[in-house]
Amino acid sequence: MLKNNKHWISTTLFLTLAIFLFIKCGDNSTNPSASDSNLNISPTDLNFATVALNQTKSMNVTVENLNESDIDLPLSIDGIDKTYFGTSLSSTVKITSKKSLIIPITFTPNAERSFTAVLKIGSKKTVNLSGSGSSTIKISVVDTLTFSNVKPNDTQTLKLTIQNVSTDSLNLNFSIDGSDKSVFSVKQTTLSIGSGKTGTIDAVFSPSIEKTHHAVLNIGSYAKVQLVGICSFGAQVTVSPTMLDFKTLSIGTSLIKKISLQNLNANPFTVQPSLSGTDASNFKIEYTPASALAQGTIDSVTVRFSPTEAKTYNAVIFIDAAKTVSANLTGQGFASAIIQISPNILDFGTVSVNNKMDTIVKITNLTSSVQSLTVKLTGIGSSAYTHTIPATIAANATINSNISFAPTSSGIFNGLITITASAVDATLNLKGNCTSSSKTPPTLICNTAAAPALDGIDNDACWASATEVKVNLYEIESTINDKRIFPASVRSVHTKDSIYFIVKIDDPSMDDIPNKFTFTGGDPKLESNWKLDTNGQDGISFVFPISANVVGEGSKKFADFGCFTSCHTAVYTNNYEGGFFPYLGKTDIWVWQAGLTNPLGYADDHNANGNDISSNPSIRTGDIPGRPFSTNNFMVNGKKLPISLAAGDNGNLNKRYIWDDTSEPFTGQNNPLTGKPFAVGDFVSGWKLQGQDNMFNQRSDVRAKGVWANGVWTVEFARALATENVDGGDVVFQSGKDYPFSIAFFDNVRKYYTWEYLNGANVWRPSHFGMNNPYVIILSIK
Repeated sequence: MLKNNKHWISTTLFLTLAIFLFIKCGDNSTNPSASDSNLNISPTDLNFATVALNQTKSMNVTVENLNESDIDLPLSIDGIDKTYFGTSLSSTVKITSKKSLIIPITFTPNAERSFTAVLKIGSKKTVNLSGSGSSTIKISVVDTLTFSNVKPNDTQTLKLTIQNVSTDSLNLNFSIDGSDKSVFSVKQTTLSIGSGKTGTIDAVFSPSIEKTHHAVLNIGSYAKVQLVGICSFGAQVTVSPTMLDFKTLSIGTSLIKKISLQNLNANPFTVQPSLSGTDASNFKIEYTPASALAQGTIDSVTVRFSPTEAKTYNAVIFIDAAKTVSANLTGQGFASAIIQISPNILDFGTVSVNNKMDTIVKITNLTSSVQSLTVKLTGIGSSAYTHTIPATIAANATINSNISFAPTSSGIFNGLITITASAVDATLNLKGNCTSSSKTPPTLICNTAAAPALDGIDNDACWASATEVKVNLYEIESTINDKRIFPASVRSVHTKDSIYFIVKIDDPSMDDIPNKFTFTGGDPKLESNWKLDTNGQDGISFVFPISANVVGEGSKKFADFGCFTSCHTAVYTNNYEGGFFPYLGKTDIWVWQAGLTNPLGYADDHNANGNDISSNPSIRTGDIPGRPFSTNNFMVNGKKLPISLAAGDNGNLNKRYIWDDTSEPFTGQNNPLTGKPFAVGDFVSGWKLQGQDNMFNQRSDVRAKGVWANGVWTVEFARALATENVDGGDVVFQSGKDYPFSIAFFDNVRKYYTWEYLNGANVWRPSHFGMNNPYVIILSIK
């Protein structure tokens, strides 16, 4: 086999039997009946506008749980610019029934360009994230300052808060432009603000005629604030107060205050409140629309303030649709947490009776003083847990504490550790299952049906009537403490000459460009201006025993332990490629890769033979004849610069990928994706795709096509019931027979090249998710 295609799959099936203790069975949602479709998300488009380079701006997304029960939701940020957006929340959050959760989102640009990403909430909800970076932004200030309900020849003064977001002290000067500039003024003409500090000035509106006035307040060359002044003899609506100050509030909490309204005009007044301004997302209007206000009628609008970071917040609330009546909003956030626990959710998976699992959590004192800790362990399953959390923690210290799960009976064990310091609680949720016996493998009935279209879409009639087997896939890599669970389902049908499978796997993020080169700016011909990322790709594999005597360590049979016996022998525990053949017998392995085989419409067909372990190769081999579906697009000596770019018809592929046959040498020319010179953040794939030499190559016996949509991979597979394989590397399917098989999922798995593993820093093992108890599915062909 050619060496440059063996390593991705080599990393994907490494297991040890000891990892069984870490794997969880069952559903991990708070309530299976709760639906992540039944959520109210606001806003669905979060625009950070323009932010200073390397400065962080925070805005909020509010998620309201409309379900009758609590729900656990996975959170993730995806997209080409996902690294520039972030959240302080964990990857899974819990929302109480009929309550709302504020998700703080941060944006930190590093270049003068536009950035986009997507916040994924559960499996169905998304929020578009956008923003731009600028090297000229040095201050944070509201976009608009509105004066309202001012009679001719009266004066209204409002305070304008300015925050210095630069690393320098600023000396600001102020001027006013515009056709109505004569009716606006500021009491201070200059203001000095230190780095990270805030300052205020008094803005004055002194109109003489009844109309809406407009002007622009220039704050040096740093920012412009729109000034709007509404002057009217018959003040339509009085607003009190005109500056609603929420004072100082702890981050993560909220406070409501009211604005009183009274209509003094003979005409009815319709209240239609809305928010505007830089920090509008941290304020929420809570108002039930009423009939239009008659003359003299009093009403009120409730506003909720929810700070997400320690800073000053400013916004404007407009009371009517025409935005003629308004009030200014302000508030200050501060940090109140004393103790931080990371992670704050521990899922021990499944542990057998009278066994024990240990894991470590980090406990951090966020204050500059020694804290005394009160620790409580509660919950119906709390008796199965123990901890080593101390009674005190030093100032600004982080300590490691051991949490143990040791069940003595089968069942579900949920617990809660509450750590109290200075009357403030921090919590750690505990989850674990215990089983005392192995489960009977599920049976997948494979009936005859019309062949489906191989397009990664499950709308074919045959799939609607096919039986479905659902399994949970768990992390089975012994060196990775990944407690995620990937629910999966599989169905199968056959015609007189071919067999078909469809696999669906929940995955909140799509990863299909492994080992990307990302351009960091400058001359694209220079290696120093490219970063070879550690991005991976998603994948799915099938393992079928070809011979009846497939046996692994300890004489464990494939029918009982699946790929734990055929792929993951202890002799290869320390090999980053893993072990890929049993001690005895032969297996057929299908490997579908989102980035390297899916664009071509195939899964890579391999086999592993363990009948002669002394002379057998150290990994599985591709079926012969055939060649790998990909080849490296970076120098084999480790030089981090692309070799080729997509060109020509690109093999009818999207130019995110590179077709080896029509690619052209990389010389720093334009990006083929955009047709323009490379810009910061542009990427080039680290691998080139190549097809088989001819359609009869045995390595291409398995056709496959996958589509990712709404947090789910749907992948269809097709292969002849009996192939013409010349080396016996394919299982032969026959009607009336049963076949045990295993499936596995690989989430964002890195594809290594030899020099990269041998010379790279901090080379990590990938995340593999496989079956456990039961370890196989029985395919019954009817």
